[in-house]
Amino acid sequence: MKRLVVVLALLFASDPAFAQRQCRDGEKVTVTVKMNSAVQYRDDLWRYVALGGSPCTVGEITGKGKTPESCVKGATMEAKGTIRPHPTFIILDADEVRCF
Repeated sequence: MKRLVVVLALLFASDPAFAQRQCRDGEKVTVTVKMNSAVQYRDDLWRYVALGGSPCTVGEITGKGKTPESCVKGATMEAKGTIRPHPTFIILDADEVRCF
């Protein structure tokens, strides 16, 4: 699964229509993504495989607790937090999230 995410991220990154800067480790940022799939939950944690974002690109958005009920496939997610290092893709650890 991780390899698929990396391959898709590389394909999207090479397409000029998706060419945006990558978020940097440690950067505090608010990222907006169009949700193309559901949020995944495990215990008190959640994650969303993003493969994009604006103003910079992330591969995954993670958080604690539950996301708002409005965070469903087709919605726009706005997540605010800090980018953390990962060996294969960029992760945003969200402190705040809203969907509309």
